[in-house]
Amino acid sequence: MAKGIKSKQKDQAVGFTKEVIGMALLLFSILSFLCFITGDVIFYTVGSAVQGFFFGLFGYFAFFVLFGLILLGLRLVIGRPIFNRKTRKYMWLVSALVFFVLAIVHLAIRYDKGLTFGQNFSHAYGNGLYSFATATPCGGVAVLLLQPVSRLASVVGAYIVLSILVVLNTLLIFRDAI
Repeated sequence: MAKGIKSKQKDQAVGFTKEVIGMALLLFSILSFLCFITGDVIFYTVGSAVQGFFFGLFGYFAFFVLFGLILLGLRLVIGRPIFNRKTRKYMWLVSALVFFVLAIVHLAIRYDKGLTFGQNFSHAYGNGLYSFATATPCGGVAVLLLQPVSRLASVVGAYIVLSILVVLNTLLIFRDAI
């Protein structure tokens, strides 16, 4: 009988921990999103720093990252999935498709093969620190993907790899319609 009581208490503690982490993540995500959208208008220096961080690290893809963090926080608080499995799969695939397309744009307009990894990352991150207008499409995260691919397969190879990923992702999204 004692084992059953301990098991129940442990399950309640795990559920409580998930809810607390979910609430903290939800609060952090919503505040980050407000800072991201408004910059230094509401939260002054902190808002500007948060906006610069997200634009620098994720570029325009930061909208998807923050939206995903908000949904993850809601899921942890509620304790069950918000969307059904098929909808979640499509959301992941569309997010990946947008990331790959933005990575192609990043490669086309902001990537410099002559720079080292650190210089490219610093360049991508530094552009996002100032505003929406100067941010890169995928920020520093794109450099993490593009640098190894472009070093191994050249810049043209990186275009080909990203284009193949876009085509495969699009096929996965629309495979029921084909």
